[in-house]
Formats: sequence, C-alpha cells, structure tokens
Amino acid sequence: MNSDYFAENWKSLLPGACRWIEALEPQYGDAPVPGAVHIAVYVRDSEGNAEVITELPDVLQDAALQQLQRTSDSVSWVCAQDAELLLVKLSALPVSAAQLGRQAGIDAASALKGRRSPQVVFPRYSRISALDVFDGLCCGFYEPGFFKKKSDQGDAFLPGGVTFLTGDEGFEEKRALVKAYYLTRFLQDTPSNLLTPGVMGTIAKEASEDAGITCRRYRRKELEAFGMGSMLGVSQGSVHEPCFIVMEIPGEDSSRTAVLAGKGLTFDTGGISLKPSLDLDKMKYDMSGGAAVIGAGIFLGSLEKKPPVNVVCLVGAVENMPGGGAIKPGDVLTAMNGKTIEVLNTDAEGRLVLADVISYARKFYDPEFIIDAATLTGGVVIALGRAGSGIMGNSPRLSAYLKHISEACGEPVWELPMWPELEEETLGTFGDVKNIPKPSVKASSIMGAWFIRQFAEETPWVHLDIAGTAWGCSALGYVKEQSSAFGLRLMAEACLGYEV
Repeated sequence: MNSDYFAENWKSLLPGACRWIEALEPQYGDAPVPGAVHIAVYVRDSEGNAEVITELPDVLQDAALQQLQRTSDSVSWVCAQDAELLLVKLSALPVSAAQLGRQAGIDAASALKGRRSPQVVFPRYSRISALDVFDGLCCGFYEPGFFKKKSDQGDAFLPGGVTFLTGDEGFEEKRALVKAYYLTRFLQDTPSNLLTPGVMGTIAKEASEDAGITCRRYRRKELEAFGMGSMLGVSQGSVHEPCFIVMEIPGEDSSRTAVLAGKGLTFDTGGISLKPSLDLDKMKYDMSGGAAVIGAGIFLGSLEKKPPVNVVCLVGAVENMPGGGAIKPGDVLTAMNGKTIEVLNTDAEGRLVLADVISYARKFYDPEFIIDAATLTGGVVIALGRAGSGIMGNSPRLSAYLKHISEACGEPVWELPMWPELEEETLGTFGDVKNIPKPSVKASSIMGAWFIRQFAEETPWVHLDIAGTAWGCSALGYVKEQSSAFGLRLMAEACLGYEV
C-alpha cells in the first residue's frame, strides 16, 4: 500500500465502528428489553455501600444490589427477568459529569468485547447522561488495527442495536460527534508514509463534501503567492509538498467568523535539530491538532442547526524532515504578515506553521476569536502530565469561556500564565522574532504561546497545547494508551455555544 492507494481507498479502511454508527437506528422505550444488555451504573460511598444510580424496575434493582453485595469488581454481570444487567462502577474522582459518563461507557465497551450483544439498553441515570454513556461506549468500540491483514475491526462484537429509555433528544447530534471522533482518531492513527500532507488534504476535502461544507486546499505555489514563508520553510526538507486546508462552515450570522487553527505536522523528525530516536514513532501524532480541527469542522457541518457565526477551520499540513533543502538553525524566514523569524531550533516548527495559519486567518476573515490546537511542547507534559491540556491566550474573557466549555464537555484544561516579562524573550537579534528563547528562560510552553501571540496580535486568541493529551491521555473519559481526538469536543462546543 502506498499513499496514492490510501488516498483513493481510505474510506474502505475506516474502522468497523464507523460503519456501525452510520447505519445505527436507535430504538426508544420505557421498559426493559428482554434478551438485551442493560448498562446499569452504580457508585460506592467511602464505607463501601453501593447505590445503583440507574432507574430500573424493582426486581432488576434488587437483583443488581444483591450482585453488588457479592462483588467489588468495577464491572459485573447479572441476569433477571430475561434481562441482562452490566453493572459498571462510576468513578469517585471529582471530574466533570461528561467525563464520568464517557468513562462508564468505555468500561462497558471493554466488558462487551468478545461477545455478540443483540441489543444494548441505556436506562435513565442520575448524575450522568445516557448520551454520555453511549458516547463512551462508542469511544471504546473504536479499534486502531485497521492496517492489519486479518483485522475484522471488531465488527463481530458490535451490538446489533441500541435502545434508550430516556427519549430521543440529542441523539443525532451525538451520532455526528461520534462520527467526527472516529475520523479524527483515524487521521491520528494513520502512519505518515500514507498520511502525507497532500493525503490529509484529500481526506479533509472528501469528508467535507460528505458533510456538505466547502473545503479548499492550497499547495506550494499558492502558499508562495500568499507569502507563507514560515510554513514553507518547515516543509523545505521534505519531498512532500505542504498542504494548507481551509474549511468553511456557514453560521446564523454570516457577517461574523470564528476560526479554529490546527498544527498538522504529519511527521516531525525535528529537522536539522534532529529528535532522539526514543518514541520517535509517536511523531506521526504531531498532526493531532490539525486532525481535531478537521473533526470539529466535519461535526459542525453535519449538524442540522447552524453554529451562531461562521466557522473557518484552517490546518497547516506539513512534514518536517532533515533533507538537503531543509532550513537550518540561524536561518531567517518571512511570515505572511511580513514579520521575519530567526530560526534557532528547527524542532520548534509547529509555531512556525501556526504563524502563517493565524496570519492568514486575520487577513482574510477578521475573526471574532481564534482557537489554535497543537502538540506544541514537551514542557506542557512536564507541567500538567497527561490528564489535561494547557491553555494560554491574550483574552481573559475567551480563556474563561473555554474553561467553562471544558467542564461542560469533559475535556480538561488548565490555564498557564502569560507572564508579561517573557514577551521580550521572543524578540530576535537578526529577525523580528526568534522561535525559541535563550536556554535560561525555560517555560517552554509559555514561550511557545508567546511566539504565536506575536501573530495573533490583538485578535482574541487562545492556544491549546495538547502535547500531553493527543495520545496516551490519562484523563477519565478517554481510551488509555491510544489516540484521543482531544480538542475536538472543546473547539466544536466553543463554536456552538458562542454568544453573538
């Protein structure tokens, strides 16, 4: 298989769960379904007492409580009245309800794997939403082994159907979100010999057509015409041309625009400032911010209701290689907005791409706000670990809004300070700005944000550093040790909830 074949046949390689969610016709009812698996959620207090936080008929409730007296496992099975109960323990950690619900669904999916369930039933729950549990179940059904010769993508174990005992409000929106989540993770998991910058653009284009939204792709000649010297500089060492992806989703107020910007490094060797070999394979995930932006755009474009304002999704898809034409430490690049950039480290390349992406957004869209998502710095992993992402920005109001959305959608973030004393550390000696500060400054995540801020200028902007959460995210509500699609929910919900 090569990248050309993959570009033509990528839809046939999507995980089986993608076809399952597309064809799923949910049922609705108000009573247990004979022969079906009912996902019942319970909690234990500090003294070990169990409470089933699921609305069940008395006889099923009694059977569940009896089972819980015999086991302390997080997942347990019990049968009663021709109905099967899957008892899932709700985490006691003080995180958002959305995360708790998704984690319950992920745990349920793990228990269901290896068996064929004709129907899965979601009763009413207290403390969490049935749709969040369904969301988590879908997350858990995603199988990343789609390039294995004999992989069945887990199709044999996907439920024959689902029934909700809670009504049908919100299902279609959740279906659209799950489909976007699957696409985002598929992009993340595809190896870079297949997902070149151009192929990433092809998938974005075809997925956009399916969602009924506009998508344009610009290649090297167009980028040269735009004056995007910073992004082009990053691509110089690669045999693969860069691809700038522009997706447009119309909003209710067509005179106003929000921009989502993503770093799309399909592979990052570090360039001439070569990375060490340990875990270098994970650098295929360096396009995760771009994948989340594409996923958010597809989700927003698939909804029946338009977002409050126009949404533009911009992704700079590039490969950073140490080829003969690669940029070198000491080189000076000219960004689209005319600022010159002194490159002191070619492995600080994501910010070079975002410099041009954000300059393009400001020139052509005059946005209400910009949110960028990028696997920008290892420093954010040291600061925050893998249970949440760092956010930084120039607008306290926008940052506060994103933190509120974060709690609601279950994508945890923590704001890092933009110390004003550090701005001068972005100023260059031979260029207007430099892409890294002197070594004594440290604060790599904050300094990365400060560099990007030089191009956001006065436009309200927030930077989302997902280097610790794009894969191997340890937060509740995420499949551990795998790609995560982190940022998709946060950016999409930020656009949907924006008050005009």
